[in-house]
Amino acid sequence: MQKLDKDPNTIISTPIFLDATCSGIQHLAGLLLDLELGSNVNLVEYTDKEKPGDIYEKIVDPINKAINKIGLDNINYANLAKIKLTRKILKQSIMTKVYNVTTVGIAEQLRTQLKELKS
Repeated sequence: MQKLDKDPNTIISTPIFLDATCSGIQHLAGLLLDLELGSNVNLVEYTDKEKPGDIYEKIVDPINKAINKIGLDNINYANLAKIKLTRKILKQSIMTKVYNVTTVGIAEQLRTQLKELKS
């Protein structure tokens, strides 16, 4: 990523063999040459003093705020104003969104996650 940032014509020949930190978003970050996004999915080197990127944790708050806003703006969904989803609950949905999971699929994933927490 650093080489690409300095020279967009750089040829990178490192194949991606394994799933890593949200690999779907890693691929998008690489294709878009997005250094900030790449940093959040650990495509950018970090020091021992820095924490690894965590895209899941980074977007939990904006997701919760969007859901809460629906509850605040619409009396029929007022219960959504109090939702506080966690990284653990959202991780699968965030990960699979890149692979075109449907809203019905996300709802089922969340339902499963919430059932596991309730048990």
